[in-house]
Formats: sequence, C-alpha cells, structure tokens
Amino acid sequence: MKILLILIFLGFQVFGSETENKETKKFRFDFEGALAWQSLNRNQIPNASDGTRFDLADFNRSAIFAPRFYLSYQLSENHSLRALVFPFETKGSKTFDSSVKFDGTTFAAGQIIQGKYRFHSYRLSYRYQFLKNEDWILKVGVTAKIRNAVVALSQGATSKEYSNVGFVPLLNFNAKYILSPQWRFEFDMDALAAPQGRAEDLTLQTWYSLSRSWDFGIGYRTLEGGADNSKVYTFAWLHFVTLTTAFSW
Repeated sequence: MKILLILIFLGFQVFGSETENKETKKFRFDFEGALAWQSLNRNQIPNASDGTRFDLADFNRSAIFAPRFYLSYQLSENHSLRALVFPFETKGSKTFDSSVKFDGTTFAAGQIIQGKYRFHSYRLSYRYQFLKNEDWILKVGVTAKIRNAVVALSQGATSKEYSNVGFVPLLNFNAKYILSPQWRFEFDMDALAAPQGRAEDLTLQTWYSLSRSWDFGIGYRTLEGGADNSKVYTFAWLHFVTLTTAFSW
C-alpha cells in the first residue's frame, strides 16, 4: 500500500513538472473540430443597381462541420511561428419572390436556387512573447492570410460562380491566463480593418493539459468580415463551438 501511494505521489509530481515545461516543446499540432452557424452572409455582385443583395445564410441555417488545422514551431523562448489551414464550405437552397441578378446572370423568381459559399483560409503568423509570469502569457504578432472565396448560384441549367483569391495582412494577439499547471483560459485574435474591408477572427477557449504532450480545449469562436466597394458587397458573420486536441513534441 505504501509503495502504491509513493507511485501515485511521484506520478502527480511528474505530471505537474511536465505541464510547466510544455513551452520547451518545439512543435505543436492542433486539430480543431467545430460546429458553425451563420448569422449573416450577405452578397451583392456587382455592388450596383444591376445586382441583387441576398443572404446566403438563408440558404442553410443548420450546423456546419468546420475543422481547422494548426502547426506551430517555437523558434526560441520568445519567438514562434504558426500555420493554419481552414477549409469552410456551405451549400443550401432557397426560393425568391422576385428574380435575382448575380454577376450578370438572372435567376427566375418562384423556382429553387441552389447556393454555395466557400471560404478557404491559409495563414502564417509570427508571434513575439512580450510577457510571461505565473498568471499571464501574452504575445503579439502579424499574420499573412491567403483567402480563396467563392459565391455560386445555380438554377437548372443556369449557373454562375464568382471567385476571389487574395492576400490579407492581419494583426495577431494571444493571451493566456494560467489557473493551475493543468488549466488555463486562452484568447486569440487575428484582425484588421481598412477602407477596403475588415476581417476578425476571435477565439476564447478553456484548456486542460493532460500531460506534457497532450492538451484539450473547448471554446467559442466568431468570424466576421467582408468588403464594400464599387465591385462587390460581401459580409459574413459566423459562430463556432470548438473542441480541440493538441499534441506537442
């Protein structure tokens, strides 16, 4: 019995020390499984009188599976890189009381229109850790984002697709509040606003460290942004419930 108690005590000691030293790991892979809902997804192409403004969120109000994949690399104690792959796509259908004009193509009223929205995001972030103490770990950085966006409508033999691939610079901020060696809260943000449009990706998660290598998190994410210019009007607002598994080595 004494031997068993000693082993349990040593196990807790190793567990705690491994969790505290997690930052010494060089690589980390995160798989985030999420369910997403659309508050709005408004589009008008072109952004003029010959374009109809419609909300793609009305095509599909059900939950959408939206995974994310992260790979992080610790360059040194205060410098790190993080890559993100985020594929997102939703499809649905809707009937309109009046005709819909979309990118030079007219879709008839009173008949089902199929809609598709794709927003694939690829990001690379550099982050600098400027504060670390018993309670807080704070980082700031910059993110280079490549977006691959598609809005498409179809009705019978009539179809039209508008695609846009572009580069978006963002600012990154990350804050961790340490509750214990095993538990922490984390806030992460990629965001920037400009006359051409804006983009916001905000996450709040609760994390539990199972060991030096494995972490599990649950949280909420909101993704919002778009553009309003002479060519297009497009704004989306999405909400996510997230469950994440992370492995460090």
